[in-house]
Amino acid sequence: MLDDLGFEAAAEWLLARWAGRGDLEVKWHSESAENGRARGEVSTALYRILQECMTNVSRHSGASTVSVNYCETDQTASLDVRDNGAGFDPAVAGHYGSGLVGIRERVAMLGGDLSVESASGKGVRIHVELPLEHELDD
Repeated sequence: MLDDLGFEAAAEWLLARWAGRGDLEVKWHSESAENGRARGEVSTALYRILQECMTNVSRHSGASTVSVNYCETDQTASLDVRDNGAGFDPAVAGHYGSGLVGIRERVAMLGGDLSVESASGKGVRIHVELPLEHELDD
C-alpha cells in the first residue's frame, strides 16, 4: 500500500482501523501536495512511527482522543501525534520504552528531528520531521 498509494493513503487506512476499535476518537489532518512526495524509506519510517504511536496510545495512555497532523513542504515531512491520555513524566527513568527508542532510531537514521513532550495527566505529543530531499537520488 505504501509503495502504490503513498504514506497519506496508508495512514488514513491505518487510522480508520484504530478508530474502529473501542472508544478512541481519531482525528486526521493532512497538508501536502496532491499526492504527497514521501516515498521509499521516508514513507516506511513515517508509517512505522505512526503505528508505534498508535500502539502506545492504545496500551499506555488511556486517551479518548488522538490527533494526527501531517504536513509536507518541498523539503520536509512532518508528523505530529497528540493524545489526551495519562501522559508521563519524562524525567522519570523507564518511560522511554523500546517503542520510543525505535522511533528515535528511525528518525536519526534519516537525519530527522524528534521531540517528545509530556507531563503526568497532560497527554503526549510526538513530533517528527524528516527531510525529503535525499529521495530525489532514489
